[in-house]
Amino acid sequence: MILRFFLPLGVLLGVAAAAALWLPDVLEPRRPPPPEPEAAGSAVGTGDPAAVEGPSTPRLRPPDPEPEKAEPLPSLAEARSWRDMGNASQAVDRLDRILAREPGNVDALAMRGLAHLDLGMNRLAETDLRAALAGADPTPERLEGLAVAVQTRSPLEAIDLCTRSAALEPTRARPHALIARIQFRIGRRAEAAEAASRALAIDPADPVALAVEERLRMSR
Repeated sequence: MILRFFLPLGVLLGVAAAAALWLPDVLEPRRPPPPEPEAAGSAVGTGDPAAVEGPSTPRLRPPDPEPEKAEPLPSLAEARSWRDMGNASQAVDRLDRILAREPGNVDALAMRGLAHLDLGMNRLAETDLRAALAGADPTPERLEGLAVAVQTRSPLEAIDLCTRSAALEPTRARPHALIARIQFRIGRRAEAAEAASRALAIDPADPVALAVEERLRMSR
């Protein structure tokens, strides 16, 4: 009788002991094992891509952009050739580009003034030629060009400019012919006839002086 009682009791105690070992695994989830310690000098976790790649990994650098090539600047000879061919507008275009980079270029200013004169743009011609004469010694061509540009608005100044040109080169007929034309336009017939005679003495075929003489004869 006593043996029967203790036998089931022993079984129950064994079951209870087994349950005590099994229940913690069911009630509590297994935790992951702790990470292994990193080796000294490891690059993981540093946030430095170069350290991850290693010192031997080359860094690629984008190529430098090529510098823009400047448009070649026209030459004064090119502008002069356009004017000599009778295309003053092309000459002005070239000279504008030269003066955009070299605003103090006296030769370009003078040539553009003469090209403006060819196009009948007397005010622009006057501005350029005055600037050219202020920046360099006067030449007969520039003095006479300015005289033509201002002859209507300022005839006496134009006569003075032509007189200065004739003093620089006494063997040229053009300044005397221009003086003759301006004197005739302002009603100075005697002075016009005298200047025309001086011009024709140097060049008997000067067209301006011949035209003044013809007008003097017709207006008698």
